[in-house]
Amino acid sequence: YSLIFINDWGSHLETLLPTGAVDMVFPWFKPNCARVENLSPGSAYRCTDFNHSEPFYEALVGYYTLKGSAYENASTPEELIGSRMCRPEAWFTFDLEADGLMPPNVELTRPVPQAGCWQLLLDGEIDVISLDALPAEEDYRELGIEDQVVKLEGLTSAQTLHIFVSKDNQFANDALPIINAGLEELRLSGEW
Repeated sequence: YSLIFINDWGSHLETLLPTGAVDMVFPWFKPNCARVENLSPGSAYRCTDFNHSEPFYEALVGYYTLKGSAYENASTPEELIGSRMCRPEAWFTFDLEADGLMPPNVELTRPVPQAGCWQLLLDGEIDVISLDALPAEEDYRELGIEDQVVKLEGLTSAQTLHIFVSKDNQFANDALPIINAGLEELRLSGEW
């Protein structure tokens, strides 16, 4: 086998896998494919055109609001309907799509950079921020606003990173069980 690094994310799923230029790509977040009917075409494509390894990594995606907000006790996606949400431009939205947290159910702002969401929250222009929990918590600590921010624990989700293969590539599909067996060994040994 050979490993290559291609720093053109769009090409992975749009060109490299479909044409067979590569057999596998990593790392890619996998949407909730059981709710594909709620996904946008770009997100659903990750379910309909590709097979996936077992998860390599889990990233927690958190939801944050200010103390005293009308949403500070929200614990289900339905309780965020009508809110003004922020997710940074470069972040995926398939989890929001699956939970029905896209326009017109919510007002979604997608600024760049990530810090823009925090400023909008502090300025009262949005109600809720959703993004990867590790950078989110670093952000609000660096801004010195940890006493003002509430993490909506009941809404935290684990999003998983996988190897993707084209459903049309028999060699890659035959190799997926080998990858999954190796992952299982790592889990059983405690290394994962």
